[in-house]
Amino acid sequence: IKKFYIRRALRILPVCYLYIGVIALLNYFLNLGVTQFGAAITYTMNFAMSNPLNWGPSAWLFQNLWSLGVEEQFYLFWPCIAKKNVKTMTLIGSAIIAYAIAARTIAALVPALNLWTLAPFFKYADALMIGCLLAISCHVRLGFWNSSLLRKRWPLLAFVALIVTLTVLEMMSVGTFVVLPLGKTLVSLGIAFIIARTITVRQGLAFRFLNHPVMVYLGVISYSLYIWQQLVIFGPFEWCSNFPVNVVVSIAVAAVSYHLWEKIFLKFKTSFQRV
Repeated sequence: IKKFYIRRALRILPVCYLYIGVIALLNYFLNLGVTQFGAAITYTMNFAMSNPLNWGPSAWLFQNLWSLGVEEQFYLFWPCIAKKNVKTMTLIGSAIIAYAIAARTIAALVPALNLWTLAPFFKYADALMIGCLLAISCHVRLGFWNSSLLRKRWPLLAFVALIVTLTVLEMMSVGTFVVLPLGKTLVSLGIAFIIARTITVRQGLAFRFLNHPVMVYLGVISYSLYIWQQLVIFGPFEWCSNFPVNVVVSIAVAAVSYHLWEKIFLKFKTSFQRV
């Protein structure tokens, strides 16, 4: 577990803290009015965003860090649970999924209980747990991975239709009594199925697309892209904030970040690989 945390730190902290440092410099020289540095540094942006009193236009430069906060909070407990046997991990993961549904519903209906239920983390935890259960099932090769459903096209189309439908209903605020508690969970299940199918069925248009050299490279620089696109799109430089210039500049900045900064720290990860 110690080596795991060191590898994660080398993967996540350098780029994120470089970004925070750049925002701090821009904030000082350009007077941007950014105040959420404490939440950004401590990976608690998802909790900071839950308080509208502390949230203003300038905080957009750190808004992308909410999901990174959820990820870091997940790392606080799951590595220890991952030491347990498969049955225990599955039971705990399933219990967290159930609580995530409840927390998301309670936070929406009674906003005053948002922090008490730890909803800024748990309302996203079902997606994380579904990913964990998918990984567990892959590791122990449960019957799911040998199922003929993974190789048939109709379940894939059904899940894609489900994801699109639930997303549209949520955007339109229709069917809230179903979409609010279960929508994100069902979407996560659909995504998990698509991932499992793509891994299992190594052919077809989707597989070729995802393994195209361009897509592979975007995957390589994806973390830097995730971090820096926020500054390109919502930063003080209007000339690069609109499509399609923002896409080109975001990819260019991410590539520079990866090759000149991120790779320096990634080289050290091999010293802490699990034996």
